[in-house]
Amino acid sequence: MSMYEIESLVEDSIRTISKSKNSNLNKRLIIWNLYNNVQDNFDCSFTNFRVMPILLKNAYTYVINIEEHPDYKLYKTYFEGLKNVDFEFINKNPTEEWNRETNPSTCYYGENKIFFDYGSFLWKKNIKKEELEPKNLDVFEIALTLVKEAEKQKDIDLIYQWYGFVINFYDWFSENRDFKVLKEMYFIEMKQIFLSNYDSKNIPEHHKNLHIHNQDELKKISYYFKEKLLEIMKWFIK
Repeated sequence: MSMYEIESLVEDSIRTISKSKNSNLNKRLIIWNLYNNVQDNFDCSFTNFRVMPILLKNAYTYVINIEEHPDYKLYKTYFEGLKNVDFEFINKNPTEEWNRETNPSTCYYGENKIFFDYGSFLWKKNIKKEELEPKNLDVFEIALTLVKEAEKQKDIDLIYQWYGFVINFYDWFSENRDFKVLKEMYFIEMKQIFLSNYDSKNIPEHHKNLHIHNQDELKKISYYFKEKLLEIMKWFIK
């Protein structure tokens, strides 16, 4: 079953980033990381069409007619056949099976158009070469960026969700990393923002993967965690 809570977190975050008035934010890069370094780490569905107008507005996604695909003439029968389906991922060689290394997806078809995203193979072939390719951002940097932006937009619920995400998935994204370093870089500021804005009366119930346990709740489930991780979790909610 798809992890809808992560899909919703990413969707809400994209909407928030798009509304940001901070000219220093590289919105397209953050969106790329939300999909590639957050959502793709979990069992999630393809959700881009939920926010497609935003993706187009921020030059994350581009749209072309079927006939404009650079390989249309080479695989004309295949591309014309797309008009009989609602949606399909298009591989580098569309007549062969998908392979992450040798035959990855380069774009996708839907709504009678072909869409391709920032950083994709088709993007590299079609967009000006002087544009910078996407780069990986630390997941905790993404979280802090969204928490700070959510505070500016007074979106307390999104602050809660990202803080809950960091706590619940800290162990997943922090392997062989020093908590003290991460705390100085990201978590102290994030915690301050959370504590300054959090009001339990205004926060709806969340999926367990984004839920922030209080001290009593944490005691009841403490036997699930190693001592070091338990101490870290306690620090987040003190």
